[in-house]
Amino acid sequence: MDSALNLPWVDSNGAVLHIARALAPGKVAWIGFDPPREGKLAAESYLLAVADAASYGAKWVISLDDQLRADLTAGQPAAPDTWKKIIAVLAFFEQHKLAGTYQPTGPLLVVSNFVGPDWDVGEEALNLLPRIRQPFQVMARSRAAGASFAGLQAIFYVDREPPEPGLRQKLIAFANGGGILFVPSKWPNPEGAPAPAEPYLLFSLRALGKGRLAVCKHDQPDPYDMVADIQNIMSHRNDLLRLYNAPSMNFLYETSAQGRKEVIHMLNYSRRPASDGPLFYVKEPHRSARLVSPEIASPADLQWVPQEGGGAELSVPRISVYGAIEMEK
Repeated sequence: MDSALNLPWVDSNGAVLHIARALAPGKVAWIGFDPPREGKLAAESYLLAVADAASYGAKWVISLDDQLRADLTAGQPAAPDTWKKIIAVLAFFEQHKLAGTYQPTGPLLVVSNFVGPDWDVGEEALNLLPRIRQPFQVMARSRAAGASFAGLQAIFYVDREPPEPGLRQKLIAFANGGGILFVPSKWPNPEGAPAPAEPYLLFSLRALGKGRLAVCKHDQPDPYDMVADIQNIMSHRNDLLRLYNAPSMNFLYETSAQGRKEVIHMLNYSRRPASDGPLFYVKEPHRSARLVSPEIASPADLQWVPQEGGGAELSVPRISVYGAIEMEK
């Protein structure tokens, strides 16, 4: 339940829950983890544990630290306050459970069956992509052959095992049509002709129709450098969202089935509000936006500030643990 501040790694179950949703779509995931054996946790740590699971449509099996359990049994005055805060945040997510039916969205699709060593690579990529503020989607490889890749800018095929012929043909067609296909170093007989690329990148690029094939140069690349280079090759010019003034935050960007409503889940792993509130740049126009959070009494309307280069910015009040921006087109 502890977390690091200003580091690319935080203690979140988001990656595992992304994988669970991809492998078992439509199912409700329950996740169990225990607090440290020694010491007493602050109430905010429990609220973050609930919010981290609920943001990904999951439920946490509540587990209290030994000291809190003892204080509740002994009737210590502060203990019921912590318990009431846990119940309040659970009630908040129950009231906003519709957002749990939305699906993660983003220009990058991560494809894997998450088996064996591919689990390690895929899970770590999904851990790190939120830290570089890259919205993404996740799909099981077994479902990719029958899925639509419309609207995607890039696909990261994680598995060391080559895709089945039909899926490989579909992935190459995606790149030929203008997308970027990222593949591991063991991709056999790479298509296309070598294309210019910065030598420091972990990927060698190949021109493929209107798009590119990016082949990793190393069998075991540094995972942070790998996802950072994926983002570099995709380019920030195509960012749907940018988050400022929130170094200890992750966010999860999701869309309703109809595509008219969106939500940005914000999780503050420091459990302390920054001196300035978060600032979001949003590329696509929306009619409205409001902040909902268990930390405020009622939803707060947010004001759009149009930018000269397009898009708009949203200033968000300071958040200690969790808040969500609900947007409608």
